[in-house]
Amino acid sequence: FSLSFLFTVLIFFDNVYGNYKLIEDIMQVGFSRFNSVAPFFRRSIFSPQKIPFTPYCNRNFVSFGSIRERVRIIALQKEIFLQTILRNAIQTNNTAFAKFAIYAGAPINRQDKEDPYDYPIVRAAYNRANEIADLLIEAGADVNKTCFHGHTPLLAASARGNTGLVKSLLLARAEVNIADREGHTALMEACGSMEIETATTLLNGGADPHLADKKGNNSLLHAIKSSFYEIGVTCGFEDEAILPFVEKLIGLSKIDAADYEGNTPLMVAVAKGYFPIIKLLLKANPDKSIVNQSGQTALSIATTQLERREKLAESYLTIIEILKNADTSRPTSPKKSQDNNMFELITFFNNIHKNNIDKVARFIEEGNDVNQPDSYFNETPLIRAARKGNIEIVKLLIDAGANTLIKNIRNDTALDEAMWGYEDNLKTIERYHEVLTMMKMNDEQLKAYDEMCRLFQLPKE
Repeated sequence: FSLSFLFTVLIFFDNVYGNYKLIEDIMQVGFSRFNSVAPFFRRSIFSPQKIPFTPYCNRNFVSFGSIRERVRIIALQKEIFLQTILRNAIQTNNTAFAKFAIYAGAPINRQDKEDPYDYPIVRAAYNRANEIADLLIEAGADVNKTCFHGHTPLLAASARGNTGLVKSLLLARAEVNIADREGHTALMEACGSMEIETATTLLNGGADPHLADKKGNNSLLHAIKSSFYEIGVTCGFEDEAILPFVEKLIGLSKIDAADYEGNTPLMVAVAKGYFPIIKLLLKANPDKSIVNQSGQTALSIATTQLERREKLAESYLTIIEILKNADTSRPTSPKKSQDNNMFELITFFNNIHKNNIDKVARFIEEGNDVNQPDSYFNETPLIRAARKGNIEIVKLLIDAGANTLIKNIRNDTALDEAMWGYEDNLKTIERYHEVLTMMKMNDEQLKAYDEMCRLFQLPKE
């Protein structure tokens, strides 16, 4: 053995606690991403004369300068190797390999340029690798590190609803109100994702609900604008979990805080038709006279929505009559030699959704099959147009030979969808009438109305 070889081996194995067998096992592991690193690392240890950047080293003589250079190179290679192990361990949630890399001295507070989230603790939070994140915290990882996107581990864990890790990070004294590049805090991320348990934990940990992002949205606005709330309303579980949390958030937030367009929480809820939340907001006595940048108040938005719904209900009635009177005995639309191109079909459905009559008519004139359903809901263009309340498109499709008897995956025809849309709009119209009435009440009248609903078990929506 040359002096250089012996020095290299001693330095490396001393730093990893002399566990030769474990290093061999690591190098034999089947991680594909390790294969590009491990062979070079193996060569650099067991064939030191082949290490680059050491031209003054040979098998018979080693200068002090070459030894220092070799030590520097080996230390750098070791860091890269261990950083690669740690990165892949986090991505595959392999706690054993992560533990080895951390104990062997992997740089846990240094940016990893191969990872878009830069720091191991942030990547562990995104991947919900809680055990690895706990190991990193115990090893001294900085829990307030900010990655390239401006996210801290707490922001990443909150966005994913990882309540367990959020608790660990708060216990490790993570800063709860740090914002990312867009001004989003951990509480805003949790509210925007409707992660109620996580958001409650953050509030208990000192999160400030008054903070706003760069667009002026505070946590309450994030919750009301959340698409996850719409899913909750659709599934019918908003009363079970979401409403109690939103009510708590209303009590902690500035009720009249507006976003960059001047919209208050009440305006947003009225525009979206979130009637249970409208009722909760009205109980908090918001300022109904605030005007947004479009010159509208909450009352005028409600009036506009009511008028739009009334027109839509009339459209559904017209479509119902058209479908009932359609001749089902005549031949349906002629079909091309091949099915419509999938991209063309998707574009066609998008044009129906946007009520783009000219493009729909052009698609029909090209001789395309108007009865071809989509691949997800087995829904024909006629069913889609009927559900959207597009009278002119329904007429075009029926004139082109659309079959009114085809059913979608829910076993509904176009007529069923139109009738459902009409009934749903009638309910929405009633609710908007109720909202307009409530907006004109004072506090005492609102309390009396709420008590009446409670006593007689009337619907509050």
